Amino acid sequence: MRKLIDNDLLTLLSRLLIGGMYIYAAWYKVIDPADFARSIWYYHLVPGNVINLMAIILPWLELLVGVALIVGVFFRGAALWSLLLLAVFIVALSSTIARGISIDCGCFKAAQQATHSAWQALIFDLVALVPALHLLITRSRRWMLSRQHSRSQARQKKTAGPRPRRRLFRPYLSLVRICGVMKMIRSVVLFSLERFVNSALPRREYARAGGPVAHS
Repeated sequence: MRKLIDNDLLTLLSRLLIGGMYIYAAWYKVIDPADFARSIWYYHLVPGNVINLMAIILPWLELLVGVALIVGVFFRGAALWSLLLLAVFIVALSSTIARGISIDCGCFKAAQQATHSAWQALIFDLVALVPALHLLITRSRRWMLSRQHSRSQARQKKTAGPRPRRRLFRPYLSLVRICGVMKMIRSVVLFSLERFVNSALPRREYARAGGPVAHS
């Protein structure tokens, strides 16, 4: 059983399936966060003042998880996040079914009312739990960028001589890297906010309950 779990080809297949699923799911949400905000509201689970923030953050989290799984960077953390997100989606869909709310999932397109695909989405997520759990427990690290990086570091340690002293400017280089990452995150957030504003979703569409009012 352990040999099957640690099989390189099976692990690669699970990475491509789950990673591709999250990248595909994040695409429309990044492009049109306003429609995704409507999809969140239809679940009637999140307070109205949190919907916009979720519509901006969640798509980028899904995109990062998908890319990390396929490329093989921060693999263990990405596998854990993929499992947690699926668990959240399953709980949300189960809640809507139990309350008799008929909506689309909103996973790969904007959710709509008065449709009956919640059961299909729930079954899909339950099936997706299998490869997601496989990614969490597998020990295979073949065809991963992090594995190649660790190998190159190990070779450098073997071929290198005595470890040189730490140079004084190294902390400043780390600070520059951190600033670069912060600038990238800032650009991503500003891009999402710009898309959200340009989507022409008026604030008056949201009632006090936090949901969109249908246009006549």
